[in-house]
Amino acid sequence: MRNRRLKKAIVELNFFQSNITDEQTIRRQRYATRIYIILYVLTVFGIGLFAAFSPQLINDVIYFPTNLQFNKLMRKYSTTIQCLCSKIERGDIVGQCVERSIEMAIGIMAILFSGASYLPLSPHEPFERLQLLTDLTRPRCVLTHSTTDHLIPKNKVSVENIIKGDFESSTDVNVLMDDIAFLIFTSGSTGTPKVVPISHRNFTYMVHSHNQLLSNRENDVIIQMGSCSFDEHVDEYLGSYICGATLVLLRPHGNLDTYYLCQTIVKNQITMIDFVPTSLSVLSDYLNRNGDPEISNCLATLKLITVGGEQLQRKAASSLFRYLPKSCCLANIYAPAECTISALAYRMQATDSIIPEIVPIGRCLPGRKVLVLDNYGQQVLPDGRHIGEIFLGGVGIFSGYLDDPQASERVLVQIPNVDGVFYRTGDLARITSDGQLVFVGRKDFQVKLRGQRIELGEIETVIMLYSLDITNCVVVKVTHENLEHIVAYVETKIHLNTNILRDECSKHLPLYMVPSLFVLVDNFPLNLNGKLDRKALPCPDFSLLSSDMTESDEQHRSDLERHIASIWCRVLGLKHIPTINISFFKLGGHSLLLMKLHHNYQTQFRQSIDISLLFRSTTIADHARLIEERQVILHLPWIPLNIIEGPASYAQTSIWLAEHTRFIDWPQLAPVFNMNMIFQIDAGQLSIDRCLQALNSVVSKHWIFRTRLMFDVKHGILRQSIHNAITYPMRVSTVHDEQQQKKILREEMWTPFDTENNGVFRCHFIRYDHGDNKDILLTNDLLLFNFHHGSFDGQAIDLFLDELKLAYAGEELQTPCLQYIDYSVHERTLLMSEACTYWKELLCDYAWDRQLNLGSTKQSLSARRTGQGELLSITIPLEIARSMVMCANELNVTLFQLGLTCYYLFLAQLSAHNRDACVGVIHQNRYRPELVSMIGMFVNILPCRIVNADLDKLSFIELVYKVQKAFLTSVQHAHLPYDKLIDLHRVPNSHLQFPYLQTIFSVDTTLIDYTNMDDIMFGDSCRISTYKKPIKDIDVGYKFDLDVSFSFDKHAMTIDCVWGYMSDVFERETIEQHANSLVKLLTQLFGSNRTDQLHLPLNEIITLNTNETNETNQEVSIPCSIPIIDISQQQTELMKSIQVVFSRILDCTTDDIDVNKSFFEQGGTSLKALQLITLLQREISTEINTHLFFDHLSVIQLARAITNLRTHSVLSRKETVFGC
Repeated sequence: MRNRRLKKAIVELNFFQSNITDEQTIRRQRYATRIYIILYVLTVFGIGLFAAFSPQLINDVIYFPTNLQFNKLMRKYSTTIQCLCSKIERGDIVGQCVERSIEMAIGIMAILFSGASYLPLSPHEPFERLQLLTDLTRPRCVLTHSTTDHLIPKNKVSVENIIKGDFESSTDVNVLMDDIAFLIFTSGSTGTPKVVPISHRNFTYMVHSHNQLLSNRENDVIIQMGSCSFDEHVDEYLGSYICGATLVLLRPHGNLDTYYLCQTIVKNQITMIDFVPTSLSVLSDYLNRNGDPEISNCLATLKLITVGGEQLQRKAASSLFRYLPKSCCLANIYAPAECTISALAYRMQATDSIIPEIVPIGRCLPGRKVLVLDNYGQQVLPDGRHIGEIFLGGVGIFSGYLDDPQASERVLVQIPNVDGVFYRTGDLARITSDGQLVFVGRKDFQVKLRGQRIELGEIETVIMLYSLDITNCVVVKVTHENLEHIVAYVETKIHLNTNILRDECSKHLPLYMVPSLFVLVDNFPLNLNGKLDRKALPCPDFSLLSSDMTESDEQHRSDLERHIASIWCRVLGLKHIPTINISFFKLGGHSLLLMKLHHNYQTQFRQSIDISLLFRSTTIADHARLIEERQVILHLPWIPLNIIEGPASYAQTSIWLAEHTRFIDWPQLAPVFNMNMIFQIDAGQLSIDRCLQALNSVVSKHWIFRTRLMFDVKHGILRQSIHNAITYPMRVSTVHDEQQQKKILREEMWTPFDTENNGVFRCHFIRYDHGDNKDILLTNDLLLFNFHHGSFDGQAIDLFLDELKLAYAGEELQTPCLQYIDYSVHERTLLMSEACTYWKELLCDYAWDRQLNLGSTKQSLSARRTGQGELLSITIPLEIARSMVMCANELNVTLFQLGLTCYYLFLAQLSAHNRDACVGVIHQNRYRPELVSMIGMFVNILPCRIVNADLDKLSFIELVYKVQKAFLTSVQHAHLPYDKLIDLHRVPNSHLQFPYLQTIFSVDTTLIDYTNMDDIMFGDSCRISTYKKPIKDIDVGYKFDLDVSFSFDKHAMTIDCVWGYMSDVFERETIEQHANSLVKLLTQLFGSNRTDQLHLPLNEIITLNTNETNETNQEVSIPCSIPIIDISQQQTELMKSIQVVFSRILDCTTDDIDVNKSFFEQGGTSLKALQLITLLQREISTEINTHLFFDHLSVIQLARAITNLRTHSVLSRKETVFGC
């Protein structure tokens, strides 16, 4: 219905001509159309019309690492609109409490489209104040996201969940011109903020008048600076969309990081930006102090800067003009909230010959009226001397405060002989001879501080409520050393702890309203009339800012802490800081001073510190720690990208490559990377339906469970996509005996994942027949979860089980801020040059196909694997285990580092060839705080190399420290993915694809892991445990030839040595011998009365093998089982086809391809190899498996192998036909 009315309006106004084809004409017509839509149809319909009629002409929304096209944005907020329409009615107030983000943009537009009124709630307000604001406005609901959900206790809706949802078409919504578009809070003199409602009519006229006087914004790129506490943020969001501008959103606190802000301006070629004067001064100061020419020219693209919120001084404007292009305009805006964002403006340019000392606030915007009246209600003379109060009228004036008729009546007045209602601002001004208004000050006790309008009475009310012993309170604004402060005078007969009083104020007031100083007086001074004499109040002692109840710690400070303290004194205007543990904000600091502090840190320490960390860590001690910890300083926060398609992570790619190239093809892929978790019901009962609901909650929270992995043949990369629906393979099976149960378990364990079509997770409930109730699992029933290793690592197990138990108990799971797919994108931004250099130097002389002598009697490492293997576990004697733990503690090394040293010694005992050995170590790779609680695959395998040519002369202790140093150095570069590491060293003619990982060593120090979980409780009565019964069959899932692990029980102080080995590489007898030899070695090192010998040379303690050729494995190539038959004509044609595909993959001409050289020698990688195999199969219509390709890497070798394969197929068919 609404769409029909809008289309009818467009036809009647003749907005769009059917014969318009020229783009410039479209743009001109579109602009004219936009103005009429703004004036006559309403803001909310205007946005929708532009998207519907000319989406190709609407620009993008840019959110710091991501761009979002307008039509995609429209789709997202249309979903939000549809959800809101089902929850609200026209005229309802809908709040939004989110950080600066795409969700904020979507929320604002969706609220207006749904017919509701937008109520901005800052997530940086104290919790008590947010409660007060919501109590005042009574919103129907409040939109939140994952980082702000905890701030709103009730009536909240997650905007992230809405966007991901699927709702039916929205209902018909009628929006009238005088309906409220948004509400904004101003400080109230009674202690309660006043709520200013702004109608659609007010806002649309404001946009129109702004465009007429300042800029039409059609082709501008605008940076979103204002917080949601300022009304201009609505204009930055909606005004930009209406006018067709590109909007750039900063990261949280990005508006306070001047270096980042300058970079963003340059990168996105910003043309418009809004500041408060204090921020403008900070920017000027930063540019003055920075000698970098690129930084000095960062404002070259600006066309318009608007400044408002407080008085602008000539010094700040003149200083900035040095860095602005001559054509850039600086507009000083006068904008009370009650008058809809902007009412007056004064324009300046660098070419202006004179800039007044106090920059005027200018003249009215089109459609506005202004009067400056004296105490008798008469217009003051335009002579620059007479002062009067500013009254504003015309379009844009609000209709009254929400639910406060008395306050509305005081400020909305009729002026005799003048039409319309005027707003009494309480601001004083003069009028110059050329009609410009110059702001003088306030008529009442309301003040402006750093762009915020503050009713001092609101602060006074909070202080008076603190204690009955406070008999009076007066709050004033004081300037000290060019810094503005709020000072509170408190009348009381007793001594009050001002630190506690300040903390109480911070619970109820925004940070900018918390007084810097509290002055306690017995009695306020009075004048002859018995009224407060403000001039007689004692001068505030600002030295008190640097005093604290704690004893001075100046003599105990480090040099860095002293340096930081001197910077604080300079920024805060203090003589000294008594303690390094006092908050910056308690010393009178605020957000703009923190910006100055941040700039000083950047200049003094040459460090790009994330300013948001300074907000959370506020003491000198905290800042010293941040500056010392480079890894914290240099990491910018990772934010959600809101994407459902992207590249696979490096870990996923490595696993996928191994799955498709290392392991022998069974009828389907080898199920090597299945991670099975099997649980048995021990007591009580488990509801299948309730468990599935809990699983759905976990799957909904963690998108990784809905991931599909697809190989992009065209671009030669592995990609992931998120399936919208919460679906996964699920089965419920009923069995009658244990044999049937085990048969199903074997099928589950041996069934690989089809990650492209069926995802990476499945579950299976296996129950005995318990009668009619099919929903319950009882004693001895099984619950099986199966994960693909590309979605799940060992650390994710506990995370999954904990959340499943919470969801089963009925608790709501909080949506994480960051998803695994976001990590996959962010990890590609890491700098890896230093890591590449390290690994290249470490392994440059370690042969690609070097193999350790491990006693293997079967295939070499070059052969493909089945993934089948077995475990052998042997318990290290208790005395030896405890001695090892004590030794690790005495040497100040970890049990892992001690165990790795012992394993190196064991290898050296097997053969002197193993004295230069790479042992794979597993690194969790969760190197950032954001990744600790994320479910996904992060593990990386590091080849830890130890060269021990002089092993005989080393003591065990020296060897331990050598191994420790090698390992810790490797860990510093652990973020380099394994597949990139091997690309640095690839031997082109070798078909070995996975070097350096012949053997793995690890230590499991987990107290309770998923393989030994007892007494896991689901709900109140259901107890489950890990299924421990053996399944009689060869196990599958072994990824390495030899995997040795020490399993350490911290309570019992026991160590089990677990050997996992591949059955197609080792005989069990060999592994048993190895296990006994290792225990013997540990006994020699740590047996009774032996640990005191660890400082002696090793050849005096143990026997070392000096035989280089002992059990050396010979390289085994895999012969083609098909006899080579030279069929030259077929082979020549085939070589040409293969050469074409090679050139396409390697991005060169066919002439550049050397038919005798390996694919890898000419620039190929493992991923490109799989891309080549797929394209080659299409080109020559012959099925080629990965093993055929990796064993025949050149064009000529591959052509011969394929020709022989075809010939063999023909011969086989003939034999079948003729019965040969």
